[in-house]
Amino acid sequence: MTRSGDGCGVLRAQVRRELRSLGTNKDEVAHRLEAAGVQGAPGKVAECAIAVYLSAVVAADPRVQRVLVSSERVFLRVRRWWWPWTGVALPKALRQFVVDFDHRRYPALVRPRPGVDRGSLGVTH
Repeated sequence: MTRSGDGCGVLRAQVRRELRSLGTNKDEVAHRLEAAGVQGAPGKVAECAIAVYLSAVVAADPRVQRVLVSSERVFLRVRRWWWPWTGVALPKALRQFVVDFDHRRYPALVRPRPGVDRGSLGVTH
């Protein structure tokens, strides 16, 4: 059986398409995520704004159990026993976005912590 025979090649291709659809620079990525209503938690691989977005889009596939996003790659935990993780490299614009998101440079994309007033964070909408 080839590696793509397990469907992970198809999943990786889908993830690459979704990532490319987010934009060609970090601000375009932020704008598209904000327009989609995405919010995440900086510094958390499972709650990065891109992970939240991909979890809504790609994790609808029953083979996908979890989506993690580091500063370099997207990792998918898939339902298979012999190699449960597969990954996709982040394009440069998305790597730059992740760094800026983790430094809280896109406050509209940061999910408020429970009990924190959004107005005190400088976010007005």
